[in-house]
Amino acid sequence: MTTKNRTPRKYHPYRKFFPAADLLACFTSDMNDRTIAEAIGTSRKRVHDFHKPNYHITWLEADRYAIRMGLHPLYIWGDLWLEEVSPLKKQERPPIG
Repeated sequence: MTTKNRTPRKYHPYRKFFPAADLLACFTSDMNDRTIAEAIGTSRKRVHDFHKPNYHITWLEADRYAIRMGLHPLYIWGDLWLEEVSPLKKQERPPIG
């Protein structure tokens, strides 16, 4: 079996991050991680990570999950979705917990 030479992921220093808690707020408290994972098209483990304090997801994930729920990301993250990322200031992923 041959392995393909894969190029590394391109680093985007000005990537936006959004709180995963805002996404979870769209679901009722009686829904388990498996149900949420099926609704947004990801793994149960990934949804479990969303419950960590101060956990953030990238703007691409935020857009993908919102669209799979049938919503626009603006509905979930409000004005945070519209904020521009400054090309002069690198946005770091907020620390977890």
